[in-house]
Amino acid sequence: LLMTMGVGFAKFAATIVAASTVEHSGRRPALLLSSLGVTACLAALGAAELLGISVVSLVALCAFMVFFELGLGPLPTILGSEVYPMRIRAKALSLGLFINRLLSGAVSAGFPLMLEIFGSSLTFFGFAGIAMLGTVWCMATVPETKGLTLEEIQTLFHA
Repeated sequence: LLMTMGVGFAKFAATIVAASTVEHSGRRPALLLSSLGVTACLAALGAAELLGISVVSLVALCAFMVFFELGLGPLPTILGSEVYPMRIRAKALSLGLFINRLLSGAVSAGFPLMLEIFGSSLTFFGFAGIAMLGTVWCMATVPETKGLTLEEIQTLFHA
């Protein structure tokens, strides 16, 4: 119970930090930090599981949750509300959230099978690889929107 409370507090604290710093630091840097942190934590989880170091697994899992809350958790919705044109914004955000929840459910449902087939270390290394691809995608395609009006953001995507 104490560990669950500790993890919950860490996630809450990370959310407060993200909410108070994203306007100052920018969305793109926060998203890239979050993506890189998640990638590193998943790789550390894979290595810790491979080497049987449970303390590192616990620390990496907690750090994963914190890094996720710093950017990958809240920022896709924030960015979506800024980049979609007003005429499709509600439908596009709804579709994006639906796909997010659907894929999250699929990963959760498939996770035990992946553990059985690949083992824990290979499963986490695979997730780390996917997270790294996401980081590269963010670096290549996500613009900074800090300080821009909605009209200025729209011109980024229609130029």
